[in-house]
Amino acid sequence: MAEVFIKVCPVLENQRLAERTFLMRLQAPEIAAVAKPGQFIMVQTGPGWRQGGPLLRRPFSLHRLGPSGEISLLYRVVGMGTRLMERMDPGDKLEVVGPLGRGFNLHLGDTQAYLAAGGIGLAPMIALAEALTGQPSKFFYGARTSDEVDAFLGLLGQASYAGEIIVISEDGLRFPKGMVTEPLAAALKAGPASIFACGPRPMLAQVAVLAREAGSPAQVSLEAHMACGLGACLSCAVELASSGRDEPVYARACVEGPVFSAEEVRW
Repeated sequence: MAEVFIKVCPVLENQRLAERTFLMRLQAPEIAAVAKPGQFIMVQTGPGWRQGGPLLRRPFSLHRLGPSGEISLLYRVVGMGTRLMERMDPGDKLEVVGPLGRGFNLHLGDTQAYLAAGGIGLAPMIALAEALTGQPSKFFYGARTSDEVDAFLGLLGQASYAGEIIVISEDGLRFPKGMVTEPLAAALKAGPASIFACGPRPMLAQVAVLAREAGSPAQVSLEAHMACGLGACLSCAVELASSGRDEPVYARACVEGPVFSAEEVRW
């Protein structure tokens, strides 16, 4: 395992972007210096359980790696931990552990990069988009509402991404209506590309199908429940395609992932 830090990090910003969706910036120079797109950190989101806070740290993808030692987290409020985070102000502090896990492989050869994100699956994709600056690419983003798409466009507008952007929403109010895999499938008809994806599991399963049909390599970032983030608790086990074995084969999303080749995973 590469170097991992345990740090108490000051909150620089905690901005509401859309309903239940926030962007938090932390000062974490040691982590920002070595982290790679697709990796994550574990965050102690409040006081320990003895003071009524969460017992365990929570995993968060590294949304953006700032040149001045900042890291960003894109998160949705879903439980006690994230409810505590949404109340935090600049100057408050969080204990974090990281960077953790296996990130994206950025060696693409001569292929074009297709980035596909669904909903909060956008979280690790901005850092990836910035790392691929200069590589011919298209960014496909789909969300349930047009408000979420607006928030995404604001984030991408702040990043150093220069590729084509294709957006779609399930409500169809201000953007084309549909699922993010639909424009991705249309683009793949023009030829194979290297696919990077993060989002709901059904979306990723469909990406795996599209990649296989197009003869394209695909890397998927999986979301999983984690208790330790260090490979000890086995709570984030992912079943792998077992190549004909009788017994299931598993990997740990926190160590062998969270980024996997799409063809590795049993969908």
